[in-house]
Amino acid sequence: MTEEPGRLRSPPYRVKRWTGFDGPAVSPEPKGPILFERVRDVIGKHVRFSVDWALDIAALWVLQSYIAEVLPAVFYVYFSASKGKAKTTALDLLHALAGGLNASDISCAAMTRWLAQNPYRPICIDEADVKRDAERDSALAAICRNGYMPGKPYLRWDNAANDLVICPTYCAKALGFRSKVDDALEDRGFTLPTANVWGRSGMNLVRQNFVRDLEDLPNQLGVWARSLIAVRADARLESVLSEEMNRETWAEQVEAILGKENAGANRETQLTYVALAVCRAACIDLSDSLCAAFGLRREVAAANTDQDLEEARAVLEEILAATVTLTRDVEVYSVRQAEFVTRLNARRKERGLARSLTAAQVASLRNDLEIPATWLTRPKNKTYWNIPAREREALLGRGAPNPPNLPNPAVTDGRVSQVSQVSPPAQTGPGASTRSEVLRVARTAFDEAEREESERV
Repeated sequence: MTEEPGRLRSPPYRVKRWTGFDGPAVSPEPKGPILFERVRDVIGKHVRFSVDWALDIAALWVLQSYIAEVLPAVFYVYFSASKGKAKTTALDLLHALAGGLNASDISCAAMTRWLAQNPYRPICIDEADVKRDAERDSALAAICRNGYMPGKPYLRWDNAANDLVICPTYCAKALGFRSKVDDALEDRGFTLPTANVWGRSGMNLVRQNFVRDLEDLPNQLGVWARSLIAVRADARLESVLSEEMNRETWAEQVEAILGKENAGANRETQLTYVALAVCRAACIDLSDSLCAAFGLRREVAAANTDQDLEEARAVLEEILAATVTLTRDVEVYSVRQAEFVTRLNARRKERGLARSLTAAQVASLRNDLEIPATWLTRPKNKTYWNIPAREREALLGRGAPNPPNLPNPAVTDGRVSQVSQVSPPAQTGPGASTRSEVLRVARTAFDEAEREESERV
């Protein structure tokens, strides 16, 4: 049986309704909750998250993207994970639902022109931390850092036209990162942790993402947004939100989500106001999910304290002291990340922090230790840090890092070794080391290690 076009079907998930949804901007039977449930249902069919609340925040972001023009600000969502955890799939899906711009490698001119021609429309940028060219990277950073609030345009000079270009930046944004979320952006939104899916479930997920059924949701979301925005002046959503934000009940909801000790003139309060504004527009209550989302933000922030970083260096020093470098020619320490995490969790437990480190916290500490992604390998889904011996003292905070013209260490993903594309300094005479020689030595070392392991077994 074909569903009647435009008819709203309620999926199995039943969202908690906003308790006071009888305001002038919404009807007694609002469409917002049903639309939210349908968006949530579609996202859940195509992307898996490691925490339940992330699905609610992702669906809320989609609804936010349609009404951004009447909100006091917007919140961002981020996807930061290793390969195989569906960052690109998640961004593509959010773009399919919200519309707007979806890109990874886009020029500065194209990006600013699109934003100027499409005000308030959302943008999804994958691999936002990958360096491309200086002008594009600078423009993207400025647009993302300023664009969470209205009235902060990006200014650039057009040499061809000999004129100043004023580019609007305000819109909802979803960004993907290969490593840690940029520090300047982290407090402007929520990181949504995706999950690995193996076996038949993973295979089914791949198949489902070949052909996505969005159920006419983009069109229905547009109709819903216009019904809230294009109404008489006294009933416009922005007027309703402005009035209700001044009420004591609104302040009580903020305190209930953040805790009275955390509410105040800070970024968390601002994000809560924005998220609640979208919830109010959709007539839904996501207080529990927002509480959990802020809990993860604080856990990640806790991993950035000086004490945690000092303990991380101490744990790393213990492991390096007991680890033998691969060969004399290729002096690389291979540290298993799981061992590092286990030891650090034990130290944290001793000082009263019973909760184990999350994946986001580990990534944050790894970034603070200045361990680049080029040093990481994942043979058999186990993460290893391949640390060059010459960088040991710098990682432990006791020396300057190696000069940038020296190559990164040879790293391995099982059998095939790779080295950085940075060219090593020219060497001549006996003992000169070439790229192919480094690869050969590393491959030989790991082949020998595998043979020894098989003989022991």
